[in-house]
Amino acid sequence: MQFSTIRIALDAVADYWTALIFRELFMGAEQWSELEAALEVPPSTLNKRLKELVALGCLERRAAPGRKESRYVLTEMGRDLFPFQMAAREWQLTWDRRPGVFVTPWVHQCGAPLRCSSLCSQCHQLIENGDVRLEESSVVLVPYQAPPPRHRRGAGATARDARAKSSSYPKVMAVIGNRRSSMVMSAILRGQVRFDEIVRQTGLPTATVSEQLKQLQLSNLVHSRLYQRRPDRYEYQASEAGIDLVGLALQLISWANRWLADRGAGATRAIHTDCGRAMHSRLVCSTCREAVTLDTCHLDSLGATARTSA
Repeated sequence: MQFSTIRIALDAVADYWTALIFRELFMGAEQWSELEAALEVPPSTLNKRLKELVALGCLERRAAPGRKESRYVLTEMGRDLFPFQMAAREWQLTWDRRPGVFVTPWVHQCGAPLRCSSLCSQCHQLIENGDVRLEESSVVLVPYQAPPPRHRRGAGATARDARAKSSSYPKVMAVIGNRRSSMVMSAILRGQVRFDEIVRQTGLPTATVSEQLKQLQLSNLVHSRLYQRRPDRYEYQASEAGIDLVGLALQLISWANRWLADRGAGATRAIHTDCGRAMHSRLVCSTCREAVTLDTCHLDSLGATARTSA
């Protein structure tokens, strides 16, 4: 049986602490002490996530001459997750403008504060909300099994980003920081809008799907519509903010198809409905339309100093 590349990618990077660790690595952190100070992450959690990223191939652990601490250096695979991180940042700038939520101060090489757009690799047109259909090839989803006791846990209520000026939990983390929430949202975005369809698509227990749907509605990412009475049954539709998460999914799919396809996974295809062709999404600067990569972006003069959204 096969999992899709997007499912494997969600297992790898759809986690609160993993997303924040990548943020710090992209900002220049290389050592344990730098990561721990910026994130206030429990040492055992940081150790586990770093080991997982090294095993996956996103990081290399290297000795630091003259120092006891090792360096954690991004590989090409790890650096290639930068567009996914910037797509998440763009969503945050658009849909989560609460005071106190930290936004990394990236600037594109053209000199403009970084804002991102997605382009179709086939027709080179901007991808708008609702312009994409996701398909999976040769995929058979296996039933979800309860994780063993030492399985990774998501961030709890005490999780804190030391760069944020408030305890506000970034709304984008409600999805990319929670693997199960990501799976439910992904199913809805692929047109599985009824409860039984979502359960079948994700393989998650019914109680888990029910809880994740409640959380997605509280985050205003999903709306429900009653389509049957006695018994009451609902359809779940993505809100405008929820649909805009497709931009994140496209970047993760491109990364997963590039780096995970040789691990026995079925590929996930994105079809641009405007041109009707399978494509990968190119993340570009909204000002100059040039590529957004770690090599084409830099931190502004504030560097690693915290900056909050307006």
